[in-house]
Amino acid sequence: WHSASYSPTLHPARGFLFLLGLILGLRMFALRRLGSAAAYEDASPVGIAGMGNGGTGNVTCEFTVELQKVLAYISASRSRGASVAVTHIAVAAVARALSEHRIFNGRYVRMPLIGVEGYYPNATVDVSTAAGSMKNGGANIVKVRAADKMSVAEVAGAVRAAGDGAAASSKPVLPWLLRRPMEIMSDQLDLPVPGLGLEGRRFGGALVVTSPDSNDSEVSISADLHRPKPGMSTSGPSVILVVGGVRVRPSLAGKERGGKAVARPVLGVTMTVGCEVANVASVRVLAERVQRIMRDMEG
Repeated sequence: WHSASYSPTLHPARGFLFLLGLILGLRMFALRRLGSAAAYEDASPVGIAGMGNGGTGNVTCEFTVELQKVLAYISASRSRGASVAVTHIAVAAVARALSEHRIFNGRYVRMPLIGVEGYYPNATVDVSTAAGSMKNGGANIVKVRAADKMSVAEVAGAVRAAGDGAAASSKPVLPWLLRRPMEIMSDQLDLPVPGLGLEGRRFGGALVVTSPDSNDSEVSISADLHRPKPGMSTSGPSVILVVGGVRVRPSLAGKERGGKAVARPVLGVTMTVGCEVANVASVRVLAERVQRIMRDMEG
């Protein structure tokens, strides 16, 4: 009797075909999940700051909202038992504006290993904001899903609930070497896997930040937006809204008998938009819509 040894080996051609099939399968799954990439709004996108033909780049708009109307809405809401704040009004306003101008409710996806890259629309209008105090790093960035379908009171409740959930969240169940690529995949495809601690997109289509310490300041704060880094990385929001402090501005709408403008307190707001497929004019329309909704908020 002769004993024969057997060592299983994978033929190079079979290995290549297996890898090719895996890549094609992942690509088909990703494209099915993402849907169709968005196209430019017009045939000649406006180049800004050396962006060339890569869309408009980052566009920043500054506007004000009359404080009197905002405070009246907050007071009326609290009289009905709803604890709302300026942040919640801003989240609801941005969400409703994004639902009307859906081209801004998207994200830049870059997955070069499977040949997927472009600006893809988000399935729902989600908005991120800070829950808790921003001082001493005590705030958690939370995401309110489908915020466009909520009232301001419901947004406030969702922010508090998400903040409590983030504070009580358990440690990751996966080691870092496995968790990081799966987090990126979950973020890029907006594919939550609660059992593994994967929440899908880290940010919503917009991020709302308040800066209450800037009262009476003439300095406006804006935040920069970047594409994902080369390779695979998580995507950020397309819109960042910074609600500043209270300023005093003359109002031409109401004048005293002597013809002098009446000074009225206003909220300073800065909105930065980094949408790959929008133009400057549409960014201005979005900013004006957010301003009107914040000023005339109902529900």
